[in-house]
Amino acid sequence: MVIEVNAIREAYHLRLKQLLLTSLIIIFIVYLIALLAIHATDEQLVQDKATLCGTLAAMLGIAIVFLVICFCFQLKRLVSYILASAMWCILLGLVFLHQFLVPIQGIHTVGLLFIVLLVTPTILFPRKYLISLICEAITVAAFLLFNQVFSSLTPYPASEMAAIILISVCHSCVALFFQYQLSIYDQKSFKHIQDAIIARTTLEKEKNEQELLLLSAIPAHIAVQLKQQLLEKQQDHRASVRAENIFGRKFRDMHISKHDHVSILFADVVNFTPLAEILTPRKLVEVLNRLFAKFDALAQENDCMRIKLLGDCYYCISGLPISRPGHAKNCVQMGLDMIKAIRGLHESTQCDMDMRIGVHTGAVLCGLLGVRKFQFDIYSLDVTIANRLESTGMPGKVHVSNEVVQLLISDYQFERGNGENRDSFLKENILPKHVAERFLEIRSINEALKEPYHESYDNIAVLFASIPNYVDIYGKIRNEDYKENLRVLNEIIVEFDEQLCRPKFSSVDKIKTCGSTYMAAAGLNPGLNANNSLTSNPELQNRPVLVMTEYALTLFKVMKEINENYLQDFGLRVGICNGPAVAGIIGTLKPVYDIWGNTVNVASRMDSTGEMGKIQVPQHTATILTDAGYKCEARGEILVKGKGRMVTYWIRPEPVGRVSINKKNSERHMHGTSVRRSP
Repeated sequence: MVIEVNAIREAYHLRLKQLLLTSLIIIFIVYLIALLAIHATDEQLVQDKATLCGTLAAMLGIAIVFLVICFCFQLKRLVSYILASAMWCILLGLVFLHQFLVPIQGIHTVGLLFIVLLVTPTILFPRKYLISLICEAITVAAFLLFNQVFSSLTPYPASEMAAIILISVCHSCVALFFQYQLSIYDQKSFKHIQDAIIARTTLEKEKNEQELLLLSAIPAHIAVQLKQQLLEKQQDHRASVRAENIFGRKFRDMHISKHDHVSILFADVVNFTPLAEILTPRKLVEVLNRLFAKFDALAQENDCMRIKLLGDCYYCISGLPISRPGHAKNCVQMGLDMIKAIRGLHESTQCDMDMRIGVHTGAVLCGLLGVRKFQFDIYSLDVTIANRLESTGMPGKVHVSNEVVQLLISDYQFERGNGENRDSFLKENILPKHVAERFLEIRSINEALKEPYHESYDNIAVLFASIPNYVDIYGKIRNEDYKENLRVLNEIIVEFDEQLCRPKFSSVDKIKTCGSTYMAAAGLNPGLNANNSLTSNPELQNRPVLVMTEYALTLFKVMKEINENYLQDFGLRVGICNGPAVAGIIGTLKPVYDIWGNTVNVASRMDSTGEMGKIQVPQHTATILTDAGYKCEARGEILVKGKGRMVTYWIRPEPVGRVSINKKNSERHMHGTSVRRSP
């Protein structure tokens, strides 16, 4: 940056010198024309008119050439010095010419000398003090020598010569001192300019990095709205006006928009769970990164916008934010291309994978929920239908709804599918703080593909918290009323987010939200496992699951207060598991952070197979919690998808159901009581 500013400074001085030199040449040309006019019409002023006029004409011609050069070309440093030296020689020659040809000795000859002494340090050689001193000394010495030896004028007496020398020295000192002071002021000015440029460049760089990070999780049109609202708040210096519910409680701001004609695609990688258990962390991230990079490229080709990466699940939408008449065809073709892509990856990597895809057409609400690590998502009953079409589909086929069939009946061949026993569970990706720093270091997509970020952890704790009856309460409401109902969900997510600001939960990272499911992880400390500090200290090794359990119990208390404030009866269902996991950044157009492994899969199954009002944990997690003083109740063996039969345990928090209005105020003071543990 300093080198760039110095280059700007040098270019500025060079341009200024060219401008001053051009002005001097113009003045010199006017002066020569005036001399030619005077001496050509008056024969008494000179002894040899032809010699004088010829010399002046030659000088005039050279000056005109110099002027053309200054006007037509941007001078380089060397050329400017050559031109300045030539002008100095011409000016010195003009002084000699006056002494030799003008018979009347006048003050104008000495005045011309002082003009040469003035322009030498200020215009011809600015900020070149040694060169200026040498040129001025040569000028005065040559002037006096020429006067004594060659001039047609009466030689100066010793007193006048001494006076000329003294005046010349004083004149040069004043000119050089003025140039020195100007140079100091110039340096200070450019120092301020340099600081301003560096500050502005740094700010612009940080702004671009933040923009890149923001656009990795939020579509551009939502990001513009969000930044505009923040700007309005800063200019207004007032809190934003929030909508109020019927009880007078203010809702937080929500960025939600409605889109009526869209198609939604959900795609899940088949056989991913066993693959995650056998691949090394680096290989796993490389395979997913390569796969989702291809999916991102296909999304662009088919006019689809990726919404999220949900572990091994990819979902996107067409017809948003720009309405597209062919949205259904875009998603179906996207699904077919994804199946071809993963089969091509299977041949090149020998990884046995396939795709299960669901596509549905309808309307959605899209936008941001929460205040901490907020992220873009889509909501509506139609989104749930697309999700269930994927979960009930078959590998290698695109499972579509009747609405899609009606739009594309003449474009594709369809066969009857199975729409029963649908599973609506999903996961998504965002960037925790420590990963954002790594993300901002990535300078290009190619660099990201060469060395994708990944971390391997020996023991983290993963939580999935869902509100199963949220869909029962709001899931069947059509899109006309969905926006207002999302406000309550937004309040829940915001409350969950705000708990992460408490110091006791500083090690917990929000990973994602999907609909009414909230995912978090504890123990994601990059590089901590490299020195085996966790495995060598049992207390530190078990800390993530203990902190996560405390966080889960806090979420139940938060849900209880929300039910009281909003007169709702939402239930909370939580699954927790601890163990090894892999974390990494995948994707190209919108890189995202996610965690994978058996621990993540089991935690999600603990949630999906659990019951409202309870925390379900596997046996090894229950052993740690029991040793720490938590009361765990054996549930017994249950059938877990992808894992077979597992022994699990319950942790029972306080009930979170709605209480009567009369009891509301009397029980609220109990909200801060400690977690109940066994003696």
